[in-house]
Parts: sequence; C-alpha cells; structure tokens
Amino acid sequence: LSEAIIDLYAAILGYLAGTLHYFGLNTAVRLIKSVVVSKDDMKARYEPVQIVQARFRRIAEMAEAQDLGGLVDGIQGIEQHLKQKTERDEVQMQFLKEAIKELNQPINRIDSRLAMIQDGIEQQVRTQILRAISTIPYGSHHKTASKGRLEGSGRWLLSKPVFGEWRKRSYSSVLWLHGIPGSGKTKLASLVVDEI
Repeated sequence: LSEAIIDLYAAILGYLAGTLHYFGLNTAVRLIKSVVVSKDDMKARYEPVQIVQARFRRIAEMAEAQDLGGLVDGIQGIEQHLKQKTERDEVQMQFLKEAIKELNQPINRIDSRLAMIQDGIEQQVRTQILRAISTIPYGSHHKTASKGRLEGSGRWLLSKPVFGEWRKRSYSSVLWLHGIPGSGKTKLASLVVDEI
C-alpha cells in the first residue's frame, strides 16, 4: 500500500511539473502551444496519474477487505469464546443446582421428621386435653358414624355459604344442625369433622 502511495505521489508530481512548465512559458508561447497541442495530448499527460490512482484504489480496497476479514475473524473468535463461556456457565449452574438439591434432601428429611414429632406431640396433648374434658369415647363414636355414611352423601352441606362462613371465622362458634331423630345429623356431623 505504501508503494502504491509513493507511485501515485510521483505521478501527481510529474503531472504538476509538466503543468508548471507549461504555465511558466510566456503567454505567446502558450498560445502557440495551445493551438498545436491537442486535447488528447493533455489526456495522455494525465493518464499515468489515472493508472496509478486506479492501482492505488484496488490496493486500498484489498487492504480494507483484509482489515474487514481480520475484524470478522476477531468477531468470530469473540463469539466462539462467549459460546464456550456460556457452556461452561451452564455446566457450573447445573452443578450448583444438583448440589443445592443434594443439600436440600437432608434438610427436607429433617423438616418432615420434625413435623412428624411435632404432630405426635400435639396429638398427645390434644388427646390428654380431650380425655380431661370428657370420658366419652368420641373416637369410636366418630368411626361408627363415618362407616355408615354413604360416599358423597352430605356434600351439599359443605358447599353451603353458611358452612363456608362458619369455617372461615377466626373465633370459635357453633354450627347448629337441627332435625328430627334419624334425619342424618350424626352423619353430617361426622362429615364436618372429617372435613376439618
């Protein structure tokens, strides 16, 4: 490229030297030469500059293409590096997820065991409280009432808005079931107990 620039510079200087020489002549000589020298002669003097300039442009375009090629190679290299880094990060992320999962397993087991222990203690306390309040064997009565209940029967009560409101209350209240003997109050009560 530098060689092409030097050639172009030399061609321009040669053309300018010829032009200076022509304009350095006195007016009468220039007038006579302008009659004798044709337009084609002037083009012929400028032609070396055009040839060298065209060569310079080709070389400059090739250099620019090489620079762009190098730039594309650089971008492709960066892209490849980012892809590899992403793959490494995904592998590390998967490893961390598995490590967290493995760490959570003992914690989950401990949590479920603690919940079982707490439920067991709460169940024992509830049983003691209920025995202190009443000596009636409510558990066996409830089992008997539940056994005789047909599957799906009494569900209408659970869908009533009154039942939903009663269940959502934050304070203790009574859900009153009334009816004639044998109408199914005990079965409904066992259904409510199972629902709660």
